[in-house]
Amino acid sequence: MVSNIAANSVGGSGDVVNTGAGGGGGTLYATNGTYTWVAPVGTSHANVQCWGAGGGGSSTASGMGGAGGGGEYAAEPALAITGGNSYTVVVGAGGAGSGATFPGNPGGNSTFATSSVVAHGGGGGQAATVGGTGGTGSTNTVHFNGGTGGQSIGSGGGSGGGSGGTSQAGNTGNNSSSNLGAAATPAVTGGGPGGAGGPNNNTPPLVPSGPGGGGGSSGVGGVAGFDGQVRVTAS
Repeated sequence: MVSNIAANSVGGSGDVVNTGAGGGGGTLYATNGTYTWVAPVGTSHANVQCWGAGGGGSSTASGMGGAGGGGEYAAEPALAITGGNSYTVVVGAGGAGSGATFPGNPGGNSTFATSSVVAHGGGGGQAATVGGTGGTGSTNTVHFNGGTGGQSIGSGGGSGGGSGGTSQAGNTGNNSSSNLGAAATPAVTGGGPGGAGGPNNNTPPLVPSGPGGGGGSSGVGGVAGFDGQVRVTAS
């Protein structure tokens, strides 16, 4: 479903404004889906920031599984646009977590104008205790990889990788070496945190709480990664 949103301010307009990672201002799209951003008349450039979605966590029958990787951050600080024109915004969906013996699902890419700005989603956690890879591959002017998901070495789950931030790569997820789940992965500036791991084989991991964070793992299944995010500020 495409949400058509007309511009009504210098930043354009969207579903949420002045919140989320990366600082305030502009138009923020923070829920997975496809949107249309209309550039305000009289503007010629836009600062476009994208965060790929986090990958989902995994588990195995023995309780050992990898957590999801964090999404990539990508930006064009002064992308040329034409006032009055419409541009497609896609916010990637967090990858679904999985049950025993199955890997988690990768997070979706977040994009602006198809390929003008692309932030790749994090990889899903693997069933053989291997954390999902952080989102990577952008060729934009500014880009920072997401963090790799943590491992579940004992019966507790690893934490998801953090998403890339505005000035550095996302943090790698924490490994768990006992029946206690790994603590949530802290966010870097402008990024999202990775979700904590489940504390034992009977408790699911906690859902990540910021854009592009990877989902944690546990013995009873992995949790989904967090949706990506796109912010557009016209000038």
